[in-house]
Amino acid sequence: MNTLQLRFYGMLFFVLAVLNISGCGSPPEETDRVFRFRLGSDPPSLDLIHATDTSSATVVFRIFEGLVDQDPETLKIIPSLAERWEISEDGLTYTFYLKKGVRFHNGREVTSADFRYNFERCLTPKNISERSWVLAPIKGAQEMLEGKSTSLSGMETPDDYTVILHLEQPFTPFISYLTMEAGRVAAREGIEGAEYIPVGTGPYKFISWEHDIRVSLEANEDWHGGAVSVKRVDYEVIPDVGVAYQKFIAGELDLINEIPPGQLTLIKEKYPQFIRIWPYLRNEYIGFNHTRPPFKGNLKLRQALCWSVDRESIVRNLLEGASTVANSILPPGIPGKDETIQGYGYDPEKAKLRLAEAGYPGGKGLPEISLWYNTNEMHQQVAQIVQDSFRKIGVNIRLKSLDWPAYLKACQSFEPDMFRMGWVADIPDADNFLYILLDSKQIGAPGNYSGYSNPKFDRLVEEARVSLDEAHRIELYKQADRIATEDACWIMLTYTKLRMLFNPDYDGLVLPLQGEFRIPIEKLRYAPKK
Repeated sequence: MNTLQLRFYGMLFFVLAVLNISGCGSPPEETDRVFRFRLGSDPPSLDLIHATDTSSATVVFRIFEGLVDQDPETLKIIPSLAERWEISEDGLTYTFYLKKGVRFHNGREVTSADFRYNFERCLTPKNISERSWVLAPIKGAQEMLEGKSTSLSGMETPDDYTVILHLEQPFTPFISYLTMEAGRVAAREGIEGAEYIPVGTGPYKFISWEHDIRVSLEANEDWHGGAVSVKRVDYEVIPDVGVAYQKFIAGELDLINEIPPGQLTLIKEKYPQFIRIWPYLRNEYIGFNHTRPPFKGNLKLRQALCWSVDRESIVRNLLEGASTVANSILPPGIPGKDETIQGYGYDPEKAKLRLAEAGYPGGKGLPEISLWYNTNEMHQQVAQIVQDSFRKIGVNIRLKSLDWPAYLKACQSFEPDMFRMGWVADIPDADNFLYILLDSKQIGAPGNYSGYSNPKFDRLVEEARVSLDEAHRIELYKQADRIATEDACWIMLTYTKLRMLFNPDYDGLVLPLQGEFRIPIEKLRYAPKK
């Protein structure tokens, strides 16, 4: 090739490259786009029987489906793999009729046998499922959990498309609990192989998981729910919210599920088009370890620390008004919430008095206390505010942080003296807060990380679990909420509003009452604004 030819082809290549880059002003094809969703931590598990947190659920709920689901906006129960269902008048028998022709991501059709396999796997003792309580109301579940049976006697699968569940006793929230991880179905082929692979029926299929970097999913083109517009989702693991924020502003992320502390007002002014704020069913608290001294049996010490924390300052200065002060366990919007409960305000003098009555005047004689939190800038600042509040009444504490998976294990083992925690509703029912987080039967299970136990409280919430009278249930929950609050079971902090940054070039965003982990990515559509 001579010099003239080289110049000609070089110029041709340049022109074509320019045309290709400019694309005549057109944006990238929708099929080429990746929706990039920030996770604050690596998911501890993508296994349905071990997923217990929102980081895991964010991914799991896009891969797997159950008999029923919840509408993310209304929380009403809607069909999923079951096209319809019947509940007996006595509340003891649930009959589900499966959709025909629904296939796992590996191409095999879903049948009732798959639900039996998943439910019995969850209840098999050697599997040590943290979500076995979801299925515990089914007759025969306890026998399985105790190793007395290898099959679930209260479950019938008379044909490939019918699932019948018999309960030990009525349990009103049961159908809502079936929308949770343990109520969903995975293909046994992904479970029984040499390496666990998430294989479900949902709108997205698993591609890969680079631990502490990202989880990647691709659209399930054969999804029974219809066409999915966003073809790929990358869940980017970025613990530092400041780094996540910079990546979002640079166009490297499409959604970040929190905002750098103290930056809300500035971001509202500078980037109002990105901000999304909405209330959701969540509480934030500092848990006491009730299983050992100094908090076990020492109500006045717990009360002293409750009175010492200025929650209004946290809401006003740290959260910039995007939260409300918590007065009890149940957040607004949960039936059974009693707005007349006053809770603990900020009263340092009363805190000092209670501390002296507890046997530690001015903090003297109080052994060293540790307050743990999971690694996160916001959580660190909350812990530091609490630490400073305690110091003002003479109580010195040591702070310790861990990454989220290790932190969960430590809390479940009752290692911390105190711990920062939040809980978002799995279902819109008081049972999901009061029973799961505070009933003594849940000690040692994910939920009751504090080891709190009060027989009167237990009687109320356990009676509410089996009552079919909704008005009676609500009254019982109000009483239980008041008991736990007056008992200073935790230091209640806030009812949080969810603060998120979102790429407005996507239409179809739903803001779930349970939080961003329930956002149905499959409903999004790339539609860049001109």
